[in-house]
Amino acid sequence: MFDKIKKWIGGIWNAMLGKNIIQEKMNVEIAMTTQQSNRIERWISIAKGEPPWLTEEYPCTMDLGQTIADKYARLSTIEFDSQINNNDFLNEEYQREVVNDIRYTVQYACGGGAICFKPYLTADKHIAVDVVQADNFYPVSFLRGRATACILPEFKIKGDYTYTRLESHTFNAIDKTYTIENKAFKKKNFDMFGNPIGDDIIGDEIPLSSTEEWSNLTPSVTLVNIDQPLFVYFKMPVADTKNPYSKLGVSIFADVAKPGGLLEEADKQFSRACWEFEGGELAIHAQMDMFKKEKQNNTETYEIPKGKERLYRKLDIDPMAQGGKPLDVFSPEFRDTAIYNGLNKILQQIEIKVGLAKGTFSDVQETAKTATEVKTTKQDSYQTVKDIQKYLTIALKQVAYSMYVWGKIGGLPVNPVNPEKDMTFDYDDSILIDRQSELQSMQTDVSLGILDPVYYIMEKYKKTEEEARKMIPQQQVIKPDPFAQTQE
Repeated sequence: MFDKIKKWIGGIWNAMLGKNIIQEKMNVEIAMTTQQSNRIERWISIAKGEPPWLTEEYPCTMDLGQTIADKYARLSTIEFDSQINNNDFLNEEYQREVVNDIRYTVQYACGGGAICFKPYLTADKHIAVDVVQADNFYPVSFLRGRATACILPEFKIKGDYTYTRLESHTFNAIDKTYTIENKAFKKKNFDMFGNPIGDDIIGDEIPLSSTEEWSNLTPSVTLVNIDQPLFVYFKMPVADTKNPYSKLGVSIFADVAKPGGLLEEADKQFSRACWEFEGGELAIHAQMDMFKKEKQNNTETYEIPKGKERLYRKLDIDPMAQGGKPLDVFSPEFRDTAIYNGLNKILQQIEIKVGLAKGTFSDVQETAKTATEVKTTKQDSYQTVKDIQKYLTIALKQVAYSMYVWGKIGGLPVNPVNPEKDMTFDYDDSILIDRQSELQSMQTDVSLGILDPVYYIMEKYKKTEEEARKMIPQQQVIKPDPFAQTQE
């Protein structure tokens, strides 16, 4: 529970803590421009369902950014399974800390462009893995596309004070050393007049022992014989067209999340549709004298039938004086068809831009109908998903190594992990292949004698070859009648 709360708090604190503060206090140069930091903050707010373009004029959102991230996370991890086969203890830690929540982790990465896995030892002799979102991760250096140094902030509030810890990770590929540094800071939240002190102030440095939670941390430690960083930066396979040389991850919906982009236009059009239904809602305009009068606290009011408050609108005019009616039904013609046609066109463009199959958001009546056409429209989604799975596999192999190193440091029962031999990854490709059609085709091949039934059972029931062979019923051998050829 504490880890989940810490992740949530971290996302909020990052908006308060700027990179300039970190650079000054840790004496490093953050490999992130202000523009990139602002874009990451924008992507994450969209992924949270809080897009920055919502106003009183356009208050409605379809949460498309959140839905796109969730869609790709589901497609990428459907029936996902990964194992570390050479060590039971390490595999149990890996399943609990990484595999069990992998869909949510991928969703965070899709929304913010990347996430950071940070394994560490716990006091009760386990290996935990924090998932740090992109707005709380400050990269310092990269080597061959992989982050090799970073700053990870953490904070806590006690009474009138805010305590901040800056944790620095640095990997030296030449010396094979890994250095972790910790610094703590303290600031008062309010001045003597009760006014909040600026968020750009981190306060004065204090000993780590000043807080109980950080008292067991050392200011600096260097590990030797380390082959790779012990934190893992998992990013999306999306090109950064604004910063071609940047190594930072880019949101899966970045192309449609720009100011004035397709996501914003879709929400504005959706707000227009909501307003059309609200503004055109059936109502009855009635002269006030049509309602029963009642007195409350010496004040004369008009009673509206219970449950019909939205239906009747009281008018303090004399409609008869202008040749009108005491009751008039307000029921304008809706323009929803034109509005939704426009929205549908925007949704189709969003599908194209983010690589989703046609009909994911847009009107399904306009999508392809034949099996071949359906397969073709899914091809874009399939390719993006395969790229995400490839990047995820690489990241999880690195996570397994990091968990092994921490387990070894902590004296836990772990064995060295060779990711190429000791790890397995199983992804389901049903977004491209109709499973029922595939099984039916295999069944036909079995009946024609061109496929061993064992492979059909293995695919249908997800069994090993040995298990599948045991499932095949033993055929009864009918002995020939020895007298069948005897002539009387």
